[in-house]
Amino acid sequence: MLERHDIAVLLDTAREALRRELLDALPPERRHTALMIANALAIASRHVSAAALPGDDDAQAAAVRAFSGAAAEARQLHAELLARNRAELAITNPKLLKPA
Repeated sequence: MLERHDIAVLLDTAREALRRELLDALPPERRHTALMIANALAIASRHVSAAALPGDDDAQAAAVRAFSGAAAEARQLHAELLARNRAELAITNPKLLKPA
């Protein structure tokens, strides 16, 4: 099982990746959702760092569930963006699309 510090680092890393690598690639109407996810990751990280005591499996499990939920939302957002980009490419430059 991951240590409390490791979970906090994992959450912080996911948040930074979202903010640095994905946020600018999102359409304006999706930025607010991405920022809410980043904020949720920051809150979860602070909670894990401050509230969990060594050996507190319940707090660690809650942090892992929070991270898993945020990761699922990020995967869904990625799939939506990919579908949108493919649809746009089908119109603007269909030669770039690989055959299915």
